[in-house]
Parts: sequence; structure tokens; C-alpha cells
Amino acid sequence: MTKPNEKAKPGDRMPRVSVIMPAYNVAETVGASIASIQAQSCQDWELIVVDDGSADDTAAHVMAVAEQDERIRLIRQENGGVSAARNAGLAAARGTYISFLDADDLWRDDALAALLQCAEETQADFVYGRTEELFSDGRKAIVGSERAIEGYVEDFLYAVTELRLTFHISAVFIKTVLIREYEIVFPFGVSNSEDTAFFLQLLSVARPVCVPRVLSIYMRREGSATDEALWRPSDWEWQAGIFDRILPFVRTHRPQAADILSYSQTYLAYRFVLRALRHGFSIEAAEYIERNRDVLERFLQGNGRWRDRLKCRLLLCAPSALRNIIVKL
Repeated sequence: MTKPNEKAKPGDRMPRVSVIMPAYNVAETVGASIASIQAQSCQDWELIVVDDGSADDTAAHVMAVAEQDERIRLIRQENGGVSAARNAGLAAARGTYISFLDADDLWRDDALAALLQCAEETQADFVYGRTEELFSDGRKAIVGSERAIEGYVEDFLYAVTELRLTFHISAVFIKTVLIREYEIVFPFGVSNSEDTAFFLQLLSVARPVCVPRVLSIYMRREGSATDEALWRPSDWEWQAGIFDRILPFVRTHRPQAADILSYSQTYLAYRFVLRALRHGFSIEAAEYIERNRDVLERFLQGNGRWRDRLKCRLLLCAPSALRNIIVKL
């Protein structure tokens, strides 16, 4: 890893907000993302761009902008994935608050001002806004429901089983001291939705406040890990398992949420089997069932919808040849 550019000096005045931007082969989009930060009505920020081993001109584009704006710092490191990049940014952050923006997403001009005002007026450790999701075919969607959730982790569980975060990482605002006090970091070794584990820990120690406005624009790219047409078991098998990593943290800091979160893990395992079968990965589904039979058995004992629990029981008992039929029921 190389050091940030020399314009970041320990004696400089501390910014109110540290914006962390992981960047990997985004030479075509990083300039627009940085420009959306520079256009903020709130100008008291620093931007930490972590170039995660890009093979294109990402670093050169960032350095060209940083030469003209001393609030921008560049950290270069070997490719380690988005979690490693965000964690490097967290370690280097000097602001009172932390915010995130990926190098192909955008902020509305008043995003930082709205989040900062809410945080200061409510004295909240964690604030979030709404996000507009743009698809490559022109479709648009809003991340999260209109009902603002301002509770702890258990309040973000839908119908007792499914976890649905009502915010996107591009529209959050968190006190730096909270992250460091509880040593909350992004997990290594996952290929997507790595922010889920980060926020499950955060929601165990902080009750967020919502700014009910669209503040960020998330560009959904073709070929991303969340592209359903390119779904692969290897990209998603970790999801239920990641709960094993965070449950000790939840049991320590939010014990009343541990059981319901553990049951949410069983629902994710069940959903993984369904998706694997629907995408034609019968062998992978069978292997997963055998490795995680105890987790799936726990799903049968919970309060999930009876139809789901019945289908799960049939999947556990049926020969592999019949599972593709059961999944269509």
C-alpha cells in the first residue's frame, strides 16, 4: 500500500465529514462521482478515494482532480475487494462523520447538508436518506419503502424472517467515534452485499434517523453481482453463513435481536436453495442442502409463512430429481 497524497497533513483542520470512495477500474465514471461531491452545498468534507489495484487510469484521473482540490486524498493498494478498500478508508478518515459513495454513483447537491442537519438536530449517531436506483434500460426504482424505519436491527426484519434494509450505502451518515468504539468493519471474503454485515452490526448499537428524501443515485450496472440474469451459487452461498460472523457481536450488544436474526439466517438459506434450483443449479442446491441441513431444519421450527415451511420440508425430504418440481409449487 502507498501513502495518501502529500496534501493530507496531520496538522490540517479536521473536516466535518469523511467521504469514503472505493474505486476499481472506474476511470470512466469516477470523475462524475467526485464532481457530485464537489457540488455539495455543504463543503466541509474530505474525500478519501481508495484505488483497489485498478488496471486502468482510475488513479490518474483521481490525482488530476486532487491536484486542484486539497480536500481529496488518494490511497492506492493491491486489489483486495471493496471491503478492504472501504476499511482502508475508514482507517484514514479524520472527519466527525463518515459517509460513503461508490465511484459510479452520484449525490444530489444537498445530500451532505441534509444528512448533517438531521444528525445535528437529532443528535443521532446514524442517519440515512433514500436512494434512486437507475437501471441500464432506463428503469428507475426507489431503494426502501416509504415507511421510515428508525429502530434497531430487529425492526428491519420483515414478516419475522426476511431482512430488508431500507437504505443504500450511498445515503448514510455515521459518527466516526461509533464505528471506532465498536470496531465495526466490512467483512472480507464476500463477493457482494458486504455492506449488509456492516450495517447489521451498526444497527445493533445505534438507532438510525431517516431523512425521507432521495439524496443519492445508485447506478445499477449490467453484469454486476446483483444482476439476476447472471446469478451464480458461488456469489451468494456466503449470505446465510455471514450471520455466523456477526451473531456474536449482536448477542453482545443487542441480545434481544439475536434469536430473530438467527432465524433470518435460516430464511436466507431456504431462499438460496430456491434460487439455485430455479437457475438450474441442481447439483449445487443438493450439496448445499446437505451441508446446511441443520440450518434448514431450524427454518421449519420458526414463524415463517406456512407455504415456505412446507416447501422447505419437501425439499429436505425429496430426492434430488423431484426438487425441481417442488420449487415450482
